[in-house]
Amino acid sequence: MARTSNPRYLIMLRRRWYAALDVPKDVRTRIGKARFKESLRTESLSTAEVRVRPVIAKWKQIIEAARYGSDDELERIKSLALEWREDLRRAGPQERETLIDVLPHVAATEATGSSVRLIQDIVLGQNTPLMIALPDWISTSTNTSKTKAMQKADINRLAQRFPMTADVTKKSVNAWVDELQETEGLSPSTIRRILSACRMYWKFLARKDFVSSETDPFSEAAPTKANSSKADKKEKRQPFSPAEVVQLRDKAAQKGDTKLADLITIGMWTGMRIEEICSVRHSDISGALLHKSGEGFIL
Repeated sequence: MARTSNPRYLIMLRRRWYAALDVPKDVRTRIGKARFKESLRTESLSTAEVRVRPVIAKWKQIIEAARYGSDDELERIKSLALEWREDLRRAGPQERETLIDVLPHVAATEATGSSVRLIQDIVLGQNTPLMIALPDWISTSTNTSKTKAMQKADINRLAQRFPMTADVTKKSVNAWVDELQETEGLSPSTIRRILSACRMYWKFLARKDFVSSETDPFSEAAPTKANSSKADKKEKRQPFSPAEVVQLRDKAAQKGDTKLADLITIGMWTGMRIEEICSVRHSDISGALLHKSGEGFIL
């Protein structure tokens, strides 16, 4: 039996991990099944989480191909629909009404199945290829070349998961964030950086009227920063015991590192940090006292 606590896309059957992905209803007939399932040939969860990534990516490509045809055909459809959208934008009121009336019939002459609906949605501005404004966004950015390259990579990652703007919803973005964490193993800080770029790009799309400015599917999607308690911080960094300090000093002396040994000696008697010791000037020393920041330390 499959366990209910399995990570996303993974199920355990007979003590082995399997990749699993439900096929969307609109392409089940073409694909010939309701669910993809494949053994990852391992009992290790960590190994399964690595092996599942390319398998899921392959299945998603199959779903896209079944939904829209080959990559070349899909690009042709998108390009054609964007041309018609521009024609519609330039048309006068009466011509616009006529174009909208004949759109379903014209789209049906260029495509079949789900692609007909895709053409209509693009022409009417209800859906847009996600990458449509990426070159413009990057070219208008004032960021450094390195930052631009990272942001471009982040949007490419987004587009691989969501080829069209209509695919991007709060629910789907939250699921994507879970994938980035659980399946790809990205850290919360990396995910926050990716989502920051995605959010800026989405706002750019809104300014260009490619998406609605009233929705922000990336808001509140970023994983929260873990707040370490005082107890946690104390646990992470404990002071050396007096005996350990002496051992450190003796080891430094044995290795011939007299400067380090002297620093440890001064530090263990004064409590000064290494940067404080190294910043001491001759004028700070008076007799047997070392005056630092208004305090006297016995040498």
